[in-house]
Amino acid sequence: MDTYTPPDTLLVKDDLIKHRSAINELKQAYDLTAIGGRMDSPLDSPMETPVATVAGPRAGGVRFAPVPEDTPFTAADTPAPARQRSSQELLQEVLLFSNPAVSGLVLLAGTALIAGVHFLLSASPLTFLSALSYLLLADVALNFLCSLVLRKWSEQGQWSGSTAVRALVERLASAVDLTCQAHDQFLSARDPVVTLRVACGLWLLAVVGSYLSLWNVVTLAFILAFTIPVGYQTYKAPINILVQNVTRIVKSRWDALGLSRKQKAAGLSVLLIMLWVRSSWSTRLVALLVGALAVRCHLKPAEVDAIRTHAEPYTQSVKKSARRLSIAATDFAHRTLGAKTHFR
Repeated sequence: MDTYTPPDTLLVKDDLIKHRSAINELKQAYDLTAIGGRMDSPLDSPMETPVATVAGPRAGGVRFAPVPEDTPFTAADTPAPARQRSSQELLQEVLLFSNPAVSGLVLLAGTALIAGVHFLLSASPLTFLSALSYLLLADVALNFLCSLVLRKWSEQGQWSGSTAVRALVERLASAVDLTCQAHDQFLSARDPVVTLRVACGLWLLAVVGSYLSLWNVVTLAFILAFTIPVGYQTYKAPINILVQNVTRIVKSRWDALGLSRKQKAAGLSVLLIMLWVRSSWSTRLVALLVGALAVRCHLKPAEVDAIRTHAEPYTQSVKKSARRLSIAATDFAHRTLGAKTHFR
């Protein structure tokens, strides 16, 4: 049996559907007004807010918390979204054992990985080319097996355009940006003192690298990363006091010598001559660089400006020569490829 709907009911239904969004907005505005108990405009509901002074039962078993009548509802009452922790904070949490379970798991996984790599390198020494070839062969084997048992693996196993590859590219872009920032901060020679410290640190790493292999350095860095931060955090106060005392004593003894700039330059020259006689060419060049940086730390701004003024004609000549060589090389490449050169 068919159900008969009067025409007036259909018209009302059509009007409600047309104005549904406006009705919902007004309903939300009235709900917020009722919760906050305020009347911001004449269009607000004149209905009083049902607020109980003492929490008690309501219809349907619902209880209302005691809220003062003059308490407005603001955006601050809503809970703030949880802040996502940065990778530096996560690394600090792991290295300081803030969460022992996670730190222990990372420590065990890293130890197992390093032990496995050491075992593979000691059992069968691999070169970079052979290791890369074996990794690509493992990828081929994995794709072959998955293509046998999965119907859509030819589409699902593609790297190009996948979400994982896009996330990896974003991570690599951020890593490259951080690397450029670190280069500009430590290696661009903005501050001569910082540059001297960085040069001495890199020199020390070069000396250590001549005695240890790459995996030994990685193993040592992994052990130190899980021991030094925890030890420093535990004995932070006595370590800081010891460092401050040693620094103060060394500085006072150095200031007590009262060496002039000429005497410091003479001592540095003697040290460089000794290194030049007793060391290899790489050590000699690094020693010259460190010596030049040490001299730069003791130069005055006027002396630096004078050096730049005297060197300006030579730098301009070098720039012009480099520009001519660049144009000539570009023209040679275009001529070789049959493209248009600067002279045509």
